[in-house]
Amino acid sequence: MSHLSYSQVETLLSCGEKYRLTRVEGIREEAAWWFIGGSAVHRATEFHDEGDDSPADQLFAKALAEQLSEIPDGAVIRTAGRPSKAWPGGEDADWWQHHGPEFVQSWMDWRAQNPNLVLVPLTTADVSPVEVQVGASTPDGVALRGFIDRVFSDQDTGDLLIVDLKTGKNSPVSSLQMDFYRYALTQTLGVNAHFGAFWMARKGTLAGVHELWRTDEQIEDMLRKSRVIIDNELFIPHLGFLCPSCGVKDFCTAYTNTNNSDTTVKEIA
Repeated sequence: MSHLSYSQVETLLSCGEKYRLTRVEGIREEAAWWFIGGSAVHRATEFHDEGDDSPADQLFAKALAEQLSEIPDGAVIRTAGRPSKAWPGGEDADWWQHHGPEFVQSWMDWRAQNPNLVLVPLTTADVSPVEVQVGASTPDGVALRGFIDRVFSDQDTGDLLIVDLKTGKNSPVSSLQMDFYRYALTQTLGVNAHFGAFWMARKGTLAGVHELWRTDEQIEDMLRKSRVIIDNELFIPHLGFLCPSCGVKDFCTAYTNTNNSDTTVKEIA
């Protein structure tokens, strides 16, 4: 039985048809600058935390080159954000090449301003403490796998803090992702992180620290139910305002049918 990840559960919760198209049918999502640029920021901060003391613009340039090398030649890369006088193309290549290094520098500044938060080498001494791989299994055998951006030890309190980096505008409304990570971290390494936070690149700081309150039983219940949905192919499409930006919308019959102009019978006065 294949393992689950938090991102798989999140996709199932948001749209079952997107899960089917991407995870079952194997359809690759269209390239988008928010994925490419965001991934480049993540990778550049990893370079820094692994000991590369190069300037932020050089770290981002190297990381961005890695991301772009994976994009097929001639691919159209989607953009987001509203066009403005300064950025007529929205959050396009120019926007990310300008703001990406700023986000990386913000991470470097935040690390320097919080010397009490020390990266925890949770594996062996020769393995980097970034992108910590964790895994767990529920009592009935549903496997969970994941990668945690960072785990810090607060030297002032002794607490462990899970941190996930976000480059979007809005902070997640729930700490559910952190609770999944806490559950897997405990089983993987026998340590318990009571707190989690999202580091928001556009603000250069944590969006509050969450106390991780969900129980193991709650996480196991979500994993078990997710497995039932997948095994029984209960993939229900969720049509909403996010559909136009979905990377597999062209393959979704639920979306394309409802947006086909031929279905319009008449205009309402």
